Amino acid sequence: MAWLSQKSYRPLGRHLADLRRQAGVTQDELASRLRKPQPFVSAYENGQRRVDLLEFLAITDALAQEPVQAFTALLQAVRGPSRAARRTSS
Repeated sequence: MAWLSQKSYRPLGRHLADLRRQAGVTQDELASRLRKPQPFVSAYENGQRRVDLLEFLAITDALAQEPVQAFTALLQAVRGPSRAARRTSS
């Protein structure tokens, strides 16, 4: 799909990298938990790879993070606090 540029995935990658760091987990450790090679983690954290919903759930689970809270924080980072709050409270 060409309608979203690769640049569009960078905020998600940065957010997932922040979650990983907050959990005190290295890329190697997370890759092992996901049963993926380390470049898989690096690619999505750098916005070079898309992350689908099921992968997002697997990543948050591997980091022992609540997926709804992680997604809400992502919305706030991408859209700004007021717009994200309106979307999640509807």
